[in-house]
Amino acid sequence: MHSEDYAAPPWRLAADRPWYPHLALFVRDACLLEIPRWELYPPNLEGDLPDLRGLLDESMRSIANRQWVSWWGKIIDSSVRDVLVLQPQGSAAILRAMTQASDQFLARVTSSATDVSSEAAERMRLIIVEAQRWFYHRNGAVPDRPEGPMIVDWNLVSSVASDVLQGLGVQSKTVTVGVIQLDVLGSWSEVHDTGVLLGSKGFFRNEDRLRPMLTEAFHYATTAPSSPVPLLFEIPDEAAVRPKSQLGSPIVIASVDKATLILEEILRYDDGFEIHLQIGGDALPRGMSEILDDIRSKLAPNQAGRIDIFDGLQLEVLFLDGRATGTIEVPRFNDGRGDVISNRFFRPPNDPRNLWIWISPLPPLGQVQLNALWPRYGIINTSVSFNVL
Repeated sequence: MHSEDYAAPPWRLAADRPWYPHLALFVRDACLLEIPRWELYPPNLEGDLPDLRGLLDESMRSIANRQWVSWWGKIIDSSVRDVLVLQPQGSAAILRAMTQASDQFLARVTSSATDVSSEAAERMRLIIVEAQRWFYHRNGAVPDRPEGPMIVDWNLVSSVASDVLQGLGVQSKTVTVGVIQLDVLGSWSEVHDTGVLLGSKGFFRNEDRLRPMLTEAFHYATTAPSSPVPLLFEIPDEAAVRPKSQLGSPIVIASVDKATLILEEILRYDDGFEIHLQIGGDALPRGMSEILDDIRSKLAPNQAGRIDIFDGLQLEVLFLDGRATGTIEVPRFNDGRGDVISNRFFRPPNDPRNLWIWISPLPPLGQVQLNALWPRYGIINTSVSFNVL
């Protein structure tokens, strides 16, 4: 049976495992900040964390302790909105707002250093790099990592949604519930009043605890305003902060039948750069359409759109100083095993022909080499070079 044969359910589940809440928790736990352990705040992160308390001097630690709660609140407000937003531009702008909030927190901590110098900024950069390495490596190290809506069991969500919507007599609108998983210890959870359920992996595995909390989330989502409450801080215009591509024009990496694999953009920021790849041309490569149709026929209706046409593509990024990302295997989201962190992400509009990779930290300025290997479509050891200036 193909996905077109299904009737769309009167509800939508939006799930995520976002970076910024994990960054805030990493700073708290790895730097041993003294934050009140209220039920509102998650318990410690899972896994082995480095002891980074020595990277904060007394003045940095003092302001980090005072500012962390405010930072956490802004990040959660942004995260719950981001997972619920249906308009792509809104989602990108909110993500930029989370970046802005984190930059403000880290800048305050850095500027409070006893010796305000490049050394203090370097210490904060090391904390962020270690946080990225911990977060991105967990996707590869945890075999049952969540991918999209399957953070929770589809049948359970469907059952709860049916009970709530029938009980409330909701028929005229599609209800959106959000789910955010945090990699923290124990069975922690919180329901946000916009209809977003935050919880640990242990919580989402416990159906006895999950069902009543999911029910509460659907009640909130059903009665919540049609648009989220405005944030308490500015959402910057995405177009105003987006840098220009480092490329003079797109670079063709390889031709694949009637299609081409294109290096479309390189966008440089202060802490790294984005690689934008695209499949161009009038048609998908031979055999790809058949593969996608076969996969779609076996998927539940909510999963039919989660097809990855870049499946099997392998990338590697090398820098002049000898550092490299290690192999980035699509559809893996990231790779924390190389000298440099690489993280796959999604930028709206969600066109399946586009692939985005974030590279951090920013390498030495100059020439960068991108290697591509895609045996399924005959691309063997193809390389292109570009400059990051």
